[in-house]
Amino acid sequence: MRVGLPLDMPYKVESEVATAHFLRTILQVPTPRILGYDSTNENELRFPWILMEFVPGQNFADKEWRDISMIKKRRLVTQLAHFHSRLFNHHFAYIGSLTTGNGSQNKSLTFNTGLAPGLTPPGRDTRLLSLITAILLMVLHLPNLSLLLALIYLWTKITKGQAQPVPPIGRCSSLDFFASSPSTSRGPFDTATEWVYTRLHDVRARWISGLQPNAPEAVLKRQLKMVHFTTRLLKCVPVLFDGTCSEDVMSLLAADLHWGNVMVDEDNDLVAYIDWEFITAVPLWAAATLPDIFPIRDYNEPKKERYPLRVIRGQLETGIGGVNKMYWFNLRDYEDTVLRNHFLAEMANINPGWTREYHNPKSKQKRDFLQMIIAAEGFGLFDPHYNTWLDRFERGESTAGVLEGLFDNWGND
Repeated sequence: MRVGLPLDMPYKVESEVATAHFLRTILQVPTPRILGYDSTNENELRFPWILMEFVPGQNFADKEWRDISMIKKRRLVTQLAHFHSRLFNHHFAYIGSLTTGNGSQNKSLTFNTGLAPGLTPPGRDTRLLSLITAILLMVLHLPNLSLLLALIYLWTKITKGQAQPVPPIGRCSSLDFFASSPSTSRGPFDTATEWVYTRLHDVRARWISGLQPNAPEAVLKRQLKMVHFTTRLLKCVPVLFDGTCSEDVMSLLAADLHWGNVMVDEDNDLVAYIDWEFITAVPLWAAATLPDIFPIRDYNEPKKERYPLRVIRGQLETGIGGVNKMYWFNLRDYEDTVLRNHFLAEMANINPGWTREYHNPKSKQKRDFLQMIIAAEGFGLFDPHYNTWLDRFERGESTAGVLEGLFDNWGND
């Protein structure tokens, strides 16, 4: 049972339920089946809750990384690539979160309405068993039961090709709007221009309203810097985005997917992906990004001989495996680099469209811009590279590589 804080009710829970159902029934992604939920706190628990089937295993983040073979890690990354490919290939017309449609403002694409939500057509084995049983009952002179089984078989043949209904896109239930003013629109948004404008106007207004003229000089200087920064970002929007729907196709982005959301068995084989809150449909240029578990910059392979055990306060440190503990941290960074390259190679093989979008210079520029918006929305962490990027953009120069690696490990476990 998953119990959450009463945040963004009822949209947060409804979005998580709709997303999990969509992934499980339509994209065939291994994720727990939702058994029931309450998206409000008007219940005995006084909290929103989701009841889902039990998934055996352990989340991969709790495993001892150095004890797991690279073969197993590569296999998990291969499966992760196939999952991301399915997400990227399913398109939507709006920016927003999937919803159950129970009371929230929503927009929907046209979709087939073959089966009720949660009802999956019986598989090939079930249909075959029904047919064989019907024949046996007929041989045993039980025509009524035989007819019933034959009808079941016929129904499963009819429903086999019918699609599950796609949940509609509703307002954004995401961390992007977590601190936004209640009056700020959460969508659904028709275009990327509308989406980024809304976020920038909101965050700029918040920095302005939070100005403290009597605050210490350093605090006021930082606040004014963020107002100036968001003003410059706003001026970039008409140049970077065309404002039309012509190029805006959306797909779901699992922005918070990390090893803690990957369930594996005792042999480190994939069991399920979990935790689908705050998932949003975004433009393809934003969706074609690396999962948080991978670094953007490259890390070299560490050499054990460079990590001898040290003498600390007259005693030889314990270490791990006869070397300094830093060796294992640096080895993890290197292996993450290797796994990232494996992910990119796998995506190039199974989804050239994602790869083109990922390497497209214009898409990279928009992703950089989006990361600066996220920085402004957060704690106002300002990096001098932002000014360099904006200076080059305003002069019409290339911004490639200016922010490279700056956002590494922002949410990694």
